[in-house]
Amino acid sequence: MKKLLFVLLVLPFIWVGCEKPEPTPLPLGELKLTGTWEWTETSWASPQEPLTPETEGYSLHLTLTEDNKFTYYHNCVAVAYGSVTQGVWKDTTTLNQEEYPYMDFYDHVSSATTTSFYELYKKSDYEHTMTTYLAPKLGGGKTLKWKKLNDVEVKELFEKK
Repeated sequence: MKKLLFVLLVLPFIWVGCEKPEPTPLPLGELKLTGTWEWTETSWASPQEPLTPETEGYSLHLTLTEDNKFTYYHNCVAVAYGSVTQGVWKDTTTLNQEEYPYMDFYDHVSSATTTSFYELYKKSDYEHTMTTYLAPKLGGGKTLKWKKLNDVEVKELFEKK
């Protein structure tokens, strides 16, 4: 009986340990944001089809530099540029007081500031993705998914232009 009880208690942990791990969000600062990011999808909480570069017929790219500058591209044409700052917003309305990293983009073209909360995922040493959204846990809000490009992909992207 004790052996059966032991097996029943341990088996679920063995089963969970064999599952393929999902990418986990990385804490602020663990993965560099600098580089060029390519928009791959926009989705909503509602059940509508996501938007992609293929469905919309255009591309979006975001370049973040070490000196806290950004450039936003539409079809490889710069349409916004300015400075970016990072921070962490702490949700004091919940018991666990979760922290959410964000970036404030100050656009020199429109003189406007936009805040984007984000989550970073590291699938491998070579593949990083980022999800940006308007506010933490905002029901019905849109999320944008971005893929970080490597140096070769960036060079090819801007040589095509």
